Amino acid sequence: MIERVGFHPDLASDKREHYYRSHGTTFNALRKYHGVDARDFFSFVHDIPLERHLAPEPELDGMLERLPFEKVVFTNSDGAHVERVLNRLGICRHFSRIIDIFALDLVNKPDLRAYTRALCLISARPQECVFVEDSPANLLPARELGMTTVLVGGDIKPAGVDFQIPRITLLEKLFTK
Repeated sequence: MIERVGFHPDLASDKREHYYRSHGTTFNALRKYHGVDARDFFSFVHDIPLERHLAPEPELDGMLERLPFEKVVFTNSDGAHVERVLNRLGICRHFSRIIDIFALDLVNKPDLRAYTRALCLISARPQECVFVEDSPANLLPARELGMTTVLVGGDIKPAGVDFQIPRITLLEKLFTK
């Protein structure tokens, strides 16, 4: 926001938070108000050394291996970044597809259109899906459509969320006996 749009450094953080809350993503507001190009935006913000922030996750890899259903990433991010993250974590092999912001025609969660587009892309009915997310706001449209919802993290389970787990590696306990 500072380098590409010209925000004053003292204002950028508050403006980013405002944009995120009012538009679902900072990108949406930057695109709407400042004409920011999607591919340039994602390339710029994701040009980070993942090895400084992420390490392989063998426990997560094992848990995903044991879950007996197809796994798809549905993200407000771009697929190239998601693939880099999944590879860095050592879990990319578990996901049959990445549905990114470009596959969603730049419509993002929590907009209901993003969910219906994602369902169409994977040829699934909502009742066949478990939607796992760390944002309560992103879970509500999934639940409204009929998906089973799982919140990862948080202190209080919000209304409209089926399950809450403190960390993702506990997901399998909800679906295996």
